[in-house]
Amino acid sequence: MSKATGILVFTKKDVLEHKLRDGKCSDDRYCYWTTKRFPNRFLDDVTAEARLYFAIDKQVKGYFVITGLYEEELQFCAEDWIPIENGEILVPSQGWRYYIHPE
Repeated sequence: MSKATGILVFTKKDVLEHKLRDGKCSDDRYCYWTTKRFPNRFLDDVTAEARLYFAIDKQVKGYFVITGLYEEELQFCAEDWIPIENGEILVPSQGWRYYIHPE
């Protein structure tokens, strides 16, 4: 099996808290992340799990499994959050970048 392809976004704690609270698929809702630049590597390997990693205050905190890919939108469920303890400390950037967690 291929290693999971991921993208990493740097954001604020309250944005992550909002995703975890309001995007529950069990309530017929979902979370999304919009982007003008679509992550094409997700289309290259359909056997790999697509992940959306969140970094808060420079540290990778965890990821969501992406369940839907649309033109400018990545869709995921709050229940799919996987926390990462002692995540990497990285230099923040705007937008997103490809990322593979060193599991």
